Amino acid sequence: MAQDDNLADEVGTKFLGNPISIEDIYEANNVLEKDAGSNNEENNKLMNQLITTIYKGNNKQKSLAIQLIIRHLKKFPVLRSEAFNAILEATNKSSNDPLLLKIARSSLVQSSKFSESIADLVSTIITDFVVRVNVSDKTLWIQPLTESFNQHPKVTLEAIFTVIDPKLDASVPSQFINLILNDFRKKSETEKWTKDIETFFVQELVNVLPNCDKKDLEILIPSLCQRIRVVDRPVKVKLLEKFIEKSALTVPFEPTKENYQWLAFVLKQSLLICSTGVPSTQLVEYTCLNVIDHISNFQIDDSDLQLELLTSLALLCRYSGTLENISEILQSMYNGLLLYLPLPEDNNLENLEDHSNLQLDVVESYLFAFHKLASQQVEFLMDGEKVKDFRKRLQFAAHCARNHLKVLTSSKKAETEMDEDQKHWRATAIKTVKNIDVLVRDLMHVPPSYKSNCQLSSESSYIGTTKRQFVSDSDDSSPKKKAKSNQSIYTPPTGKFSERAGTFQHQNRGRGRGFRGQRGQRFRGGQGRRFNRGGFKNVY
Repeated sequence: MAQDDNLADEVGTKFLGNPISIEDIYEANNVLEKDAGSNNEENNKLMNQLITTIYKGNNKQKSLAIQLIIRHLKKFPVLRSEAFNAILEATNKSSNDPLLLKIARSSLVQSSKFSESIADLVSTIITDFVVRVNVSDKTLWIQPLTESFNQHPKVTLEAIFTVIDPKLDASVPSQFINLILNDFRKKSETEKWTKDIETFFVQELVNVLPNCDKKDLEILIPSLCQRIRVVDRPVKVKLLEKFIEKSALTVPFEPTKENYQWLAFVLKQSLLICSTGVPSTQLVEYTCLNVIDHISNFQIDDSDLQLELLTSLALLCRYSGTLENISEILQSMYNGLLLYLPLPEDNNLENLEDHSNLQLDVVESYLFAFHKLASQQVEFLMDGEKVKDFRKRLQFAAHCARNHLKVLTSSKKAETEMDEDQKHWRATAIKTVKNIDVLVRDLMHVPPSYKSNCQLSSESSYIGTTKRQFVSDSDDSSPKKKAKSNQSIYTPPTGKFSERAGTFQHQNRGRGRGFRGQRGQRFRGGQGRRFNRGGFKNVY
């Protein structure tokens, strides 16, 4: 800011006269109003006097002079730079007068209407102020910053990211990032955020990632994931790579609650980035080889956190791609899964006394992840002894799930008597046990089948907590499909072609198979029904 002060002082030496009074300022305004569009020597002299007043007048004179200069500046292109520097000087030295500071800031941005180069300078100066001033004062600069963006979106964003460029500054202020992502976004005009501007915004935020710490990432990543839909695949891949690198997922995992919480955050946010074209290979490998043993051995006191980690892992397994260490990963997942699939007492599958200890929601996520990964190595479940023990555990889990489903469906409490939370819980529980049913059926096949494609019971609400934001490619909204109107009502034909209408009578044409659908009615019972109400009994 010292350079700006020196520049303003240097320009100020051109105006060595005395400031004019309030009355003279109003008189100058009247003259300029009457000679609207005139740029003669007299009017130039009046504008110079107003600029001098900004440098040497009191706060009231400065405030009035600034407002009048902005009103008439369009007619004086030669004086735009001088006027801009004078207003900048007032901005730098008016911290003791909130009203003058507000007028100077607003006028500084309004001067950017006349030149993009000025807009660039305005954005840079304002962004620099946002970084340097106290937290309580930052919000005062958001309004002029958004005004500058509304006039020149691309130039303003370029200036913002010049200030927080990791190549220029070794520390990215978390509060500044939060200010830009929240207050700035909310107050700027929505229609200015076209697809090109949004893409540029995301790309620049991705470039900031290497300079962020965990605190910065907790603010930055959710905003990026909400807007990731607008960018191309290479940007998404770059974002995921930098996110994993900054998340320290390349070092051995230390089983502390803080690390579990951080991993849960990383996995959940990555769900919005990963897809078929952006595989989650590294995330799945790290979690299965370094973390899953700690989770399975009940080293997490928080059961909700445990379920969140397993749910995120299960959903990421859909995009895992080809895993190099698949045998080691499957063995680790298999060992952990056995801890959640107990054997029935006395090998009696009907003994459900201890079924209440079975964590069905955890079993669902674990089975879902194992089902997805095991499809990459079908021979893993071909070992005789391993399969025999595993099938017993699966059968017991299936019986427990079926028993729980009976309890849920036989509830005497009518659905109309439930509140929304109870309805949601009941629907989720039913979906959970049905998913376990589907996954167990696949794994019980010989050889195991991996054709079923179910959706986790908690997927919609789990991912829905952070929705992707859609951005239009243009300012104009897409035309909506209009409903057909003015359709004529059907009128039966008349004339010679309609004389026999309605006179047809059915006749028995002799031998034939009759109603062709009769042979297909076996689905109602008999040989065509594979599973009865016993559920797993006919299969197992």
